[in-house]
Amino acid sequence: MLAGTLRRVLGGGPALVDCAEAVAAEAETVLAAAGLAAPPEGAGGLSLIATDAPDRFARIASRLFPALGAVPAVELANL
Repeated sequence: MLAGTLRRVLGGGPALVDCAEAVAAEAETVLAAAGLAAPPEGAGGLSLIATDAPDRFARIASRLFPALGAVPAVELANL
């Protein structure tokens, strides 16, 4: 979230490495090599489950992941 600001402040100085991107890229490579690549677009599904405040969780999820839609359905799990 701070990468843009850090790049402006640091200019062309040190390289910024986003470890999340690096790990995701490596996971993609390993899964593809094992024949476990992602299914075709539109296949599969997503279930959101929360242990408390599913409405709040849905609102936050919709802001963080706009592709989920305005307010995704969230199941309340009673542990």
